[in-house]
Amino acid sequence: LDIIIYLMEKNKEILSIISDAMNWIYSPMEIADRILEKNPENETILNYKYKNMLNFMVFSIHEVPYGVIDGMDGLKKENIKYMLKYVDDFEKICSVLKKETVYNKNLIDDCRIYYKAWEKYLNNSEKYESFEKYLIDNGIRY
Repeated sequence: LDIIIYLMEKNKEILSIISDAMNWIYSPMEIADRILEKNPENETILNYKYKNMLNFMVFSIHEVPYGVIDGMDGLKKENIKYMLKYVDDFEKICSVLKKETVYNKNLIDDCRIYYKAWEKYLNNSEKYESFEKYLIDNGIRY
């Protein structure tokens, strides 16, 4: 683990390189999680996770009011619980790294609001012509 952490300090893409060399058996984030299991306070790995999680969360809501994204597709109902846990994990990392900024707090709040709203919209999509209409009708800002 020490060598991976050392290499991370020199090249932030080393986890992707390792993942590729392993034929993507583990994603870079899974490798980061395995390192954190052994060394939960490692700032290099926590910062790596922070940056990746931040980018993913921003991407997931950038299409609001048209929808919420999980990867290249719309967020599926069965993945919403996972996405909410992801937000909780991001909030914990922000706390550990002392990155509890207004921007991060707003992002966390927005993700929770939009993920839950998306779930309710999916459960009632026949009542609304669009997610945007659902947001408007339920007083949810975007």
